[in-house]
Amino acid sequence: MSLHTLNADQTRRSGPGRSGAFELDLRSGRFRVQSGARNAFGPDVIGKDLQTFSALLHPEDRMTMAHALARSEGNGERLEQNCRVLIHGGYRWLKIQGEVESVDGSPVRLSGFLETISANQTA
Repeated sequence: MSLHTLNADQTRRSGPGRSGAFELDLRSGRFRVQSGARNAFGPDVIGKDLQTFSALLHPEDRMTMAHALARSEGNGERLEQNCRVLIHGGYRWLKIQGEVESVDGSPVRLSGFLETISANQTA
C-alpha cells in the first residue's frame, strides 16, 4: 500500500493534522513522513533519517524505542509504541504503529502511522 493511501486512510479515522503515514527504509535509515502531516510534525521530523529522528526523542524514550524497533526488525513483531518527540520546540506524545515488510526474507521497510496523542498524556 502506498504512503499516500495509508495517510488518507488514517486521516479519515483520526482527522487532518494529527496523524501521518511514515516509511522507514531499514537499509538506509531514511525516514519519511507523508507531507500532509507537516503542520503536526514539522520540518525537524519530515524527510530525515532514523538517527535524526531518534535524536528528537525524549531521552527517557530512546532506549525503549530502539528495543521496540529491533524486535520489529528481528521477528516481524508489529511496532506499537508511545513516545515523546521534540516538535515545534516542545515535546509531544506520539503513538507509532507499523509493520515490517520483507523482501526475500530480509526486513527492508517499516511502514505505518504516527499520531499525536499529546492531549491524552503529559510529558
